[in-house]
Amino acid sequence: MEHLNSNRFFQKIFSVFLLSVLLISGCTGPGNSSSPTPTAEAVIEVATATLFVEETPTPEPEPARVILVGTQEAAPQFFQQVQSTLTELAASAGLGFEVYPTTADLDLNTNLGIVVFLEPTEDLENLIPASSLTQFVLITAQDRQPAENLSVIRLHPDREAFLAGYLTTLVASDWRAGALLPSDGAIGADLSTAFQNGGRYLCGICATQFAPYTNFPVVAALPGSSEFSSWQYGFEELEKLVIYSLYVAPEAASVDVFSMLVSRGIVLVGGQTPPDEIRPLWVATVTQDVSQSLRQVFPAVVDGQGGQIADASLMVTDINLELYSEGRQRLVTELIPVLENGAVYTLSVPIE
Repeated sequence: MEHLNSNRFFQKIFSVFLLSVLLISGCTGPGNSSSPTPTAEAVIEVATATLFVEETPTPEPEPARVILVGTQEAAPQFFQQVQSTLTELAASAGLGFEVYPTTADLDLNTNLGIVVFLEPTEDLENLIPASSLTQFVLITAQDRQPAENLSVIRLHPDREAFLAGYLTTLVASDWRAGALLPSDGAIGADLSTAFQNGGRYLCGICATQFAPYTNFPVVAALPGSSEFSSWQYGFEELEKLVIYSLYVAPEAASVDVFSMLVSRGIVLVGGQTPPDEIRPLWVATVTQDVSQSLRQVFPAVVDGQGGQIADASLMVTDINLELYSEGRQRLVTELIPVLENGAVYTLSVPIE
């Protein structure tokens, strides 16, 4: 009897359970407006889809490189020299090399690498603090101090003019040497003084033995942007004194000027490599060696260490042995370290 009662009890429990299942199934049927509870598989699929949302790629910054800012016209005596040296140095450091006439097309808010200026620019004062990740190198005759991201290569136009005056007078008969010089360069009228002091360092008052009598060397100084007609007039004034050798500054050099001088048979010294057609009358080129100064500061600048200073050295190139003998070359070679060490003050030489 107890066994029968037990079976009936379990039958009642099972009936209640079955009824509950049917009721629940009815509540979740197609006609019910309630949303079904998502399964675990559906949740995983939604999460996975979220992870693979496509994003816009961030553009990579331009690689650091070496940039030269300047033109052949602005710095005729240095442009080719600097361009060639920087091309070599950039390649050795695994960097690209580019040339820009100005900074207008440069994005100076990024790390450009190394930017070399052939001459000071008006916006340089703003560029240096605004582009702290970029290293700048300035080639200048101004008394400019370096900064944390600025290195300076110092030019010495007074030394260059002094050496040119010495050499031009050295190759002139009866000391009759002259020069066409800019009056508005980095050191203004002092350039003419340095040139004349160079000649007088060689020969004292440099008084001539033959008429017309005057003390040499003589100078025609004009604004660097002067037209050919003005340089022609300046030369003709010197020609009245009878000159045998002439220094032609880069600012005065042009095809017309050289054609005029060749027609006169004047022996020439200059500040830049001459055209081939006038080489028979070309004694030598007196300039400054910027390439060695760049090599000196470049390793530190590549490593991000600014504040470097280097002095451009003097050099004489394009030598014509027929006009410039080895003995005269030796005198000039011996003078160069004297000038570079400051043993001779270029702007004040006693007349003996």
